[in-house]
Amino acid sequence: MIRGIVKGANGRTILLLGLDKEGVRRLTSGEPVFVDGRTVGLETLDVVVMYGETIRDVMQELKKAGIKLPDVPQVGIPFDLSARAKRGKDDK
Repeated sequence: MIRGIVKGANGRTILLLGLDKEGVRRLTSGEPVFVDGRTVGLETLDVVVMYGETIRDVMQELKKAGIKLPDVPQVGIPFDLSARAKRGKDDK
């Protein structure tokens, strides 16, 4: 995995995470990727990357990993996806 902090063309800070084929294989096999923020200079932040076929799958994987989630709108799911989930339609 490539990880780092870089400056974007607009001057904003970018957290850079790059996964290779093995990282993707692990993600799709249900193994989350954990990044200790201290490895990129973020002393109080860690990063978890999860994979799922749907948003619900991702949320279930997070729960299995022991990560307590707030309500759906607070975890950054776009409004149209959470609205579809509430209606019971596929949330891909």
